[in-house]
Amino acid sequence: MQPTVLITGATGFLGIHVVREFLQAGYHVKGTFRNQASQTKAKQVLGYYEDADALFNRVEWVNVDMLDYNDVLKAVQSVHYVVHAAAEVSFNPRFKHRIIENNTLMASYIADAAIEAGIKKLCHISSIAALGSTINGEPITEETKLASVKDQSAYSTSKFYAEMEVWRAINSGLDAVILNPSVILGAGDWKTSSSTFISTIAKGLSFYSNGVTGFVDVRDVALASRLALESTVSAERFVLSAENISYYNLFCNIAKSLNKPTPKFKAYPILLKSIATISSFYSYITGRDPLVTPQSARSAWRKCYYSGRKFEEQFGVKYTPISQTIDFACRCYLNSNRKK
Repeated sequence: MQPTVLITGATGFLGIHVVREFLQAGYHVKGTFRNQASQTKAKQVLGYYEDADALFNRVEWVNVDMLDYNDVLKAVQSVHYVVHAAAEVSFNPRFKHRIIENNTLMASYIADAAIEAGIKKLCHISSIAALGSTINGEPITEETKLASVKDQSAYSTSKFYAEMEVWRAINSGLDAVILNPSVILGAGDWKTSSSTFISTIAKGLSFYSNGVTGFVDVRDVALASRLALESTVSAERFVLSAENISYYNLFCNIAKSLNKPTPKFKAYPILLKSIATISSFYSYITGRDPLVTPQSARSAWRKCYYSGRKFEEQFGVKYTPISQTIDFACRCYLNSNRKK
C-alpha cells in the first residue's frame, strides 16, 4: 500500500517541487490548490523536468480553504504525512496584519488537524526569515533565536508565529520537523518568487548591492522534506542553506548563464532608502506591491551567513552547488522563451 502525503500549497514554486519529489519516491500525493490558474503554472514548472501531464494527473488535487479548519481537517483525513508549504506572501505594508494573521492561522489549523486526524508526522516549511541574526559574521544556525519581531517584515513575523504554532503542537504530542530554507532558487514561474531574479536580469539589470545571504536549490528543499518525514527525527528544526553568496556574485553568475551584461552600478543604501520611500508612496496610491520596501532595502546590504551543516551531517546528503542550480534554471528560462 502506497503511503499518502498531503502537500499544502502544492501549486507554489516550492510546493510543486515537493509534489514531484514524493511522486518519484512512490507516494500517493494529495495536493491543495487555490484555483485553476495556479494549477496551470504548476504544470508548466513540471514541464521543465518531464511529461507534465502524466505527472500532474497522478496527483489527487483537493481545493482547500486553508483558513477554514473544517476544510483543512477534511483534507488530512486518511493521510500518513503532511508537508505544510502553503504561505501567503506579500511585502505590501497595507497587508501586514493579514499576512501575519493568515500564515499563523494556517499553521495552527494544519497542526491541530494533524493531531486530530492522527497523522504520523508533519514537515513544516518555515524560512530563515524566522531566525535571528548574529554579529561579526558568525554563522546563523538552528539555535539563533529571533529576539524580537519589531522592525521585521510581515512575512518574517508570520513565519516566526507559524513556527510557534507548530512547536505548540509538538508539545501536545505531534511528531513534526521544521525546515528553515534560505533563499530558494530554481526553475519556476518567472514572474514570482526568487525566479524573478532570472527574468529581471534577462531583461537587463544595471544595479547591484553587496549584501550576502544563503541560497539553496528548490530540489534540495523538496528532498529534505521527504527525508525529514521518513526519518525518526522529531521536534527539531534544520536550516537548509548550500552557500552564502553576495547579491553581486549571484547576479553576475545569472547574467553569465544568460549571456547578458553584468550589473555595473552599485545601489548604495541611501539610494535604496530613497527608492523604498518612493515605492511605498506609489504602493499607497495604486494598491500594488512596492518595488522596494524599507526591509528589502536593509536586506540588500545586510551580510548574513547561514549554516546548513546540521542537515547535511544528520542525513548524509550534500547540497547542489548553486552554480549548477543557476545554470539549470537559466536553461529552463531560455527554453521557455524560445517556445513562445
